[in-house]
Amino acid sequence: MTWIKPQYSASSIDKAGQILIDPTVSSSVKSDALDILNNWRSSHSYPLNTFQMRLRRKAPGIDKDVLVAQRLKRIPSIITKLKRNPKMALSRMQDIGGCRAIVNTVDQVRLLYNDYEKARFEHKLVTAKDYIIEPKYSGYRGIHLVYLYRGKKYSDSKTFETYNKCRVEIQIRTRLQHAWATAVETVGLFLRESLKSSEGPDDWLTFFAYTSSVFAHIEGTQPLHKVLTERELLKIVSNMALELDVCNKLSDYHNTLKVFEEGQVEKAHYYLLTLQPGSLQITGFKESELAQASEQYLKNEKELIGAEVVLVSAESIEALRSAYPNYFLDTELFLDRIKIIISQS
Repeated sequence: MTWIKPQYSASSIDKAGQILIDPTVSSSVKSDALDILNNWRSSHSYPLNTFQMRLRRKAPGIDKDVLVAQRLKRIPSIITKLKRNPKMALSRMQDIGGCRAIVNTVDQVRLLYNDYEKARFEHKLVTAKDYIIEPKYSGYRGIHLVYLYRGKKYSDSKTFETYNKCRVEIQIRTRLQHAWATAVETVGLFLRESLKSSEGPDDWLTFFAYTSSVFAHIEGTQPLHKVLTERELLKIVSNMALELDVCNKLSDYHNTLKVFEEGQVEKAHYYLLTLQPGSLQITGFKESELAQASEQYLKNEKELIGAEVVLVSAESIEALRSAYPNYFLDTELFLDRIKIIISQS
């Protein structure tokens, strides 16, 4: 397989990032900057594949039902992040390439995290964030590890040092934490707000923050709201869920979605997901078709204004649905928990 390699210097990549957040720059100049960004993003595919392969080897020994998937960050998300952090260098953005492992329990999250802490390999750990011990302000929980890829030289194979400036983020979370994050992203899609970045209507942000604390109690971990009892939190979440009509709205979101498949989806290695109001287009690409998939990814992002587009990799279409349920507007596990909370309060 031929992997895409970086074609531009770090300074050119950083300049492209600044161009993309400058409202005074012409569309033609921005188009050239997008091409630079797309090459840089696509160049993360090889390092990302390296990390997800290790994850697939290690994680099943901890949880045989683990879900592992990988994705290349969406260009709108990259640009939004640069706008929030204008001093950030695009060449040093930490989550352009990301893979995740979803396990059943917090203990299994810890075991997998410990495995990485003890690992001896050539890649450099840049940051480790434990959002289970200290949840984000939004209520997000999980563990994030960011590595700087370092390729080895082998006398009998190619040198992959060309990828040495790429960073890859690994997310480890439980299924319940994943269900919460999926619901946040699903509602965010319909509100056209980045709820996961604490942007959007206060009532929804507050609801998800309190729900996170209830879920933390369920898993026996640190809640965001430490001064409230579990009973008090259950009552708050139940009342807000009824006021916001959460169950009906999330069910309606899912029931109105039509899914269309293109290409040999069942035999695909890469999946291009294009979510638009009322429809999800899944386009499958073979492992050898990474270049075509990357080109189509950028084309859809440029042409389909308002669509949510992402290029991901999963072992099967079933694993894809489980690892990225937000694109299928599937919040079943979250809804089941909310219904239990309502019945208990």
